[in-house]
Amino acid sequence: MIALSVVGEREFIAYHVFFFYAFGCFAVGFFITNAICHASSLYYLNPYGRISYWIKIVVTILYFVSIPILFGAFVLYWKKCITMMYDVFAITEYVDVFLSIAYHCCAFFDIRYKVIFTIKHVKRIKRD
Repeated sequence: MIALSVVGEREFIAYHVFFFYAFGCFAVGFFITNAICHASSLYYLNPYGRISYWIKIVVTILYFVSIPILFGAFVLYWKKCITMMYDVFAITEYVDVFLSIAYHCCAFFDIRYKVIFTIKHVKRIKRD
């Protein structure tokens, strides 16, 4: 993500596109493995585990739907010079970043009411 934000699309569009697709591939891998692990963990328990799981599934499906739109818009803009497709590409790019953030926001549901904070009080040992 850092490489994606450092290399702007106006300066080096080829690098920017490469970094964005690398980001997308890693995001898809993370989404799938996290959803599988979530389904077989204690985080899947009620009251918020199932909500989190279904939000993750919906966001992953939306991400998969956006991939051909993103790729097609870029190809039509880059190869066929259809200028409107750049707007579609840019909007889809921002939607993908939003979906990634939304997926990570599910962590709120994952740990809500499941984290217990404790303080350990250490007493000094009495020396005889």
